[in-house]
Order: sequence, then structure tokens, then C-alpha cells
Amino acid sequence: MVGPLDLFPSHRLTKAPELGLRDQQVLFEWINHFITEFGGDPSNVTLFGESTGAADILCHMHSAANQKRHLFHRAILQSPSVEFNVPDVRSSGATLARTLSGYNANTAEELRKLGLERLIAVRHTLRATDDGYFFRPHWKEHMFGGDSHPSVSNPDDHPTSMPLQPVIIGDCTMESSLWSFPVSYWNAAGVVRRIRAICQSMQRGNAVLRAYDISTYTPEDELSERILDLINDARFAYPIDCVANALKQANGGKGVFRYIFDQESPTPGAIPHHAADLVYLFDNVPLPTSIGSPEISYSRSLTPDLSYSDEEEEEDDSAFEKEDIQWMTPVVDQYAYARVKNTIQERWLAFAHGQQPWNEEKAYVFGPEGETGERSWCIFEGRRRTQTWHQALVPLGLSLVLKLGEELGSGPQVGSKGSF
Repeated sequence: MVGPLDLFPSHRLTKAPELGLRDQQVLFEWINHFITEFGGDPSNVTLFGESTGAADILCHMHSAANQKRHLFHRAILQSPSVEFNVPDVRSSGATLARTLSGYNANTAEELRKLGLERLIAVRHTLRATDDGYFFRPHWKEHMFGGDSHPSVSNPDDHPTSMPLQPVIIGDCTMESSLWSFPVSYWNAAGVVRRIRAICQSMQRGNAVLRAYDISTYTPEDELSERILDLINDARFAYPIDCVANALKQANGGKGVFRYIFDQESPTPGAIPHHAADLVYLFDNVPLPTSIGSPEISYSRSLTPDLSYSDEEEEEDDSAFEKEDIQWMTPVVDQYAYARVKNTIQERWLAFAHGQQPWNEEKAYVFGPEGETGERSWCIFEGRRRTQTWHQALVPLGLSLVLKLGEELGSGPQVGSKGSF
């Protein structure tokens, strides 16, 4: 089988080094060239990504190459973890040099010689670099829209030579559960100080604190949940909304299909966490054996056996307490699981085959409790904190919003006054 390096010899790769996004771009060219031999259609290619993968696809959509020629024709973006402050070559190189300072690797060749296991251990989070060549001109305005930052100009001032590809884009209810552990180390006084410092203004900082009901008097047992709500909006829900609106604006109001995934996960914890949608899409996580139909799951709670003796009273009281907890925790029964699984697979495949997955003037919902279907746009008012975004996050600008989510998600520094 011919590989990418056989198709594109070294003299071509010197113009597009096999690094990061450029490496992916070479792969797209290879697929476009050879897909016919696999029974595919080079004019009907769909990219699909989750989290950082979805963010990479956004970068490709706003690349200089995509402005001239489409190597893919539609994209599915599940919970993209977008980046606004993409570093230039100088700052990215400095960060990488600091990261690799203990590995004695000063060149690309020395880096390749480290071996896979040592490379995996390198914690380097930069995924993209604005080198002045990969991205199209004014790419930030096109990716995030003019409302993402007060100083950003209108994307219409820089018309594109080709429309962007149609996309499916959405998020899960509680993406921020990823950071539950570091967030648990914040104390109320520490997180208040940090939010005000990041916002660079007492007025804007206080607006954020009021919007998310965080203060020095917030009860300890409620603090983490409120911080996670803020992180969820700052790192996923609000930036994704900015991106979706900008994509729609760039394409004249067409070709953007929004969804919200609020279906409980069948994995331990039940909440619609980050990548919970993948569980249903790939159907690769077995349901717990205790999960059955709704009637079986709740039958004992609905018809309790009250004929117990005095000796059994204490044991049965414990059993009822467990059943009360069962009522509080949503149960993903077989019906709800199958309904969401079948629907998300059908909608995604329809889109990949060039069909409209749903009416683009409406949003599509997955969950909770097995609910699926098209809903009016007002669903966002009830399912996401859209009014809170306008009050507290829009005035900050997307750069500070993302910084707010990132720093709060990292938890307080060891030994700082922000930790317990």
C-alpha cells in the first residue's frame, strides 16, 4: 500500500513539515488522492472529532489551504476545546524548550530519538502555532466572530474566497467534570481573589462572581459545583456558542447544525460528562448488569413490601434509604440508552451521506432520560446559561474567558492561600 510519504516526497514536505496540523493536512491530501481505490468519493469526505480532535478540525477549516481548496466537505465537531490565544513561533518555541529542558533535546532529530514512552511523558499542551503560513488571514475573526472580543473586527470585512464546510457542533451538559479533583482544592476566599485577578477589573470580576453565586461566604459543600459551572461555560459552552455563531455568519446563516447532549451517561456517575456522547455513538461501553427496563428498575420503590417484623426494621430502613438515592440518581435504562444511541448514529450517518441531519433552524437534543428530537432555539435558554454569558462573560472577551476557565480548572497553586 502506498503511504503519505510515498505520495508526497521529501522535497514537498520541506514546505509542509510533518508536524502537528501540517501532518494531518498531508494525510487529508493522501485520502483525497487514494479514496477512490477504497470505494470512496473524494468529493464527499466528512471529518469527525471530539474535544481536541474537534478543535484541530476547526483549525483546518480556517487554514489558508482550506480557503483555496476543500480536502473535506463537512465536519462533526463534538465538544471542541477551542483555543483563542494561539502562540506565535517564538513563544511556542520558548515553551517547548522549557518543557524539554530536562531531556537534552535541542533539535527535532534529538526529539525523535527520545523514544515513544519518553515522548508520551512530555506534558506539552500546545496544539497549534500561528506561524504566519498555516492559518488564513484574519482567521480569529472568522473562527470566533466579531463579538468574541471587544477589539475584534467584523468578519465580513474579510470575505472568504470559499464558503466553509457545513458542520454539526454541540456540547455536553457537564464538560467541566474533568476538573473536579483540582477544583476541590479551592477555598472561597482564594477563588474570589483569583477570579478578580484574572478579570483584570474589580467591576468585571464582581460581575462574574455574582453571576455564578460565588463569594467568600459560599458554603464549602457548594463551592466546587459553582466553580465547575463557571469552568464549564468558560472552557466549552460559551466558546462553542461563539464558534457556532461565527460559522453560521461566515456561511450566510446556513450549514450549521446545533445540538445539545444532556443524556445521562451509563458509566459510573451518570452525569452527561465530557465525551459522554461518544459512549452512545460508538456503543462500546457495556451497560451495568443492574440496568433493566424502567418498570424493573423502579418496581420495588413503587410497591414496597410493608410486611416486615421488628427485627427486620433496621435492615429494611437501610434498603429504603438506598432506594431513595436511586430515585435521586437518573437511571439509564435499556430503552433510553437504545433510543439515544440509535438516534445519534442515524443523524451522524445521514450528515456524512450529504443529507440534512435535522432542520438547521432548530436545535437537536439528546436527553435527558432518553429524550431526542428537534427543538426551537429557546431550548438554549433553559438548557444553557445564555443570559449569564451575556452578563458576565461577553464583557471579558473570549481571551480572558478561556484563561479564566483554564486557571480555575488547574486548581490553586500548591501552598497558595487559595487551597484548603
